[in-house]
Amino acid sequence: MKATRSTLACLTAAALSFGTGGSVPARGHDDRMSPDLADRVAAGHPAEMVDVIIQGDPSSTEELAGKVARRGGSARRALRLLNGLSARLPLSEIASLAAEPGVRRVSPDRPVVSTMDVAAQAAGAGWTRAWDGLGPGGSGIGVAVIDSGIAPHLDLLGVVVERVDFVDQDPGRAQGAPTFDPYGHGTHVAGIVAGRSSGRLGGVAPGAHLVSLRVLDSQGRGHSSDVIAALDWCVDNAAAHGLRVLNLSLGQPVAEPVEFDPLAQAVERAWRAGLVVVASAGNAGRLGSGYGTISSPGNHPLVITVGALDDRRSADPRDDDVAAFSSRGPSRFDLTVKPDLLAPGVAVVSLRAPHSTLDRALPEARVGGEGPGRSAAFEAGYFRLSGSSMAAAVASGVAALMLGADPTLSPDDVKARLMATARHDLARDLYSRGSGPLDAAAALAAAGRARQASSPVSQSHGDGVAIEETGAAWGDPQRWSLEDLYGDPALWGEEAAATAGFFEDPCMTGEGVVWQTMTGSGVVWQTMAAEGVVWQTLTGAGVVWQSGVVWQSGVVWQTSSCPF
Repeated sequence: MKATRSTLACLTAAALSFGTGGSVPARGHDDRMSPDLADRVAAGHPAEMVDVIIQGDPSSTEELAGKVARRGGSARRALRLLNGLSARLPLSEIASLAAEPGVRRVSPDRPVVSTMDVAAQAAGAGWTRAWDGLGPGGSGIGVAVIDSGIAPHLDLLGVVVERVDFVDQDPGRAQGAPTFDPYGHGTHVAGIVAGRSSGRLGGVAPGAHLVSLRVLDSQGRGHSSDVIAALDWCVDNAAAHGLRVLNLSLGQPVAEPVEFDPLAQAVERAWRAGLVVVASAGNAGRLGSGYGTISSPGNHPLVITVGALDDRRSADPRDDDVAAFSSRGPSRFDLTVKPDLLAPGVAVVSLRAPHSTLDRALPEARVGGEGPGRSAAFEAGYFRLSGSSMAAAVASGVAALMLGADPTLSPDDVKARLMATARHDLARDLYSRGSGPLDAAAALAAAGRARQASSPVSQSHGDGVAIEETGAAWGDPQRWSLEDLYGDPALWGEEAAATAGFFEDPCMTGEGVVWQTMTGSGVVWQTMAAEGVVWQTLTGAGVVWQSGVVWQSGVVWQTSSCPF
């Protein structure tokens, strides 16, 4: 019998102290200004110049640019998917701009980073390739790698058909240096998606072709507006380049509900334009209990959000587990069940970008190239990295295989089949494993169409937590029920799973946040001692853990106070 609603037995001791699911409008601040920007306006220096993203009503972009100019600001880039633009203007003028007719929302132009976990590199050989034996599929399917660029490589000869650079300035790049991939992350991702073996290994969909859209600089950092501009480009040029899949192995902390988040809104519109959007879950799994740390745009209920699987470098699925660094759901504000599935993301061997930031910082990650008269340091063509970035790339490759086999599939069909055919036997809760580890062969053999594939929502229910049923909404209750997508509900709870958890503060501000991790032997409490949540970001120098809080040499993220 199909379950109509399932309650997580392990959470009956204390229900989640958040309200009903779905997008929750920010309260306590005007809805036209994000909470974190409103706090900055209230506390900042009036003359400070701030980079923002303005979402407008249809056909209002030129008018918005004029309104910005009249306030002493400058428009940077039109963002057609948002009917808006990115701009820089004085802090003192933001409130009046937000009150203007035609302005839907003003948010900071937030930093984004690659979702790679340098600190979690595993020793030993590369992991078992889940696509072995599937053949050179994906022919005719274009995959956009929205990342740090793609460097030339023997395994990518004839694969990259277009390159567009959205990074305006990159102080980390030497004058006159090529901008293929000065960071090295995008090349690694590209090889996983569609590398063609030159003697070492091939990508998931070696028959596919790639478009390189560079949005991250030489340190692996960028801005939301650049990513949104790349999504604009994809929608405009999809037909010309046969684009069907967009890979976003990057993210940012969630600072507002999906209905207001500029990056989340942009990926939704790309999805509705017929493009499969695959996003990494994030690498904040070591923050507190790890729950509620899914990054944007992976928080959007439509996109395919991929967490990292640690397969222990063995072919035996019985020792598989969720990678410790992989972010867990539910998503902040909207309480969406994420990730949607897992794919291998630990010690993944793919392409190296010589002399890139990562290559210089991590010489020990180089693989191959050894031999008489050859220097492994400069001859190695391959590189080993870990992260949900790598996992997303695997899923993007499988999506390309599916579309190559049946080009009539919609983005919702692809997501539904991937989730329904994932291995549901991994004994972890839904917020950690999603539907389970991806099964490429099963996904290719699957049938069934989905009307829409919006991930379910968590809701407090009595003394436990209920997960919204999806079957009827997806179009077929007998094919897309929670059991079909996630497996036997008995695997979701304390009795069968080793870990589950909840957070008491839905804002996750760090101001009195108490994280709880449940284990079979009892309850372990961890309290964040910080004024705000400090999110893990990664640089070439790696990550240093101190007193339960992540510090690093780049950006430290801090969320605003509770908006509702």
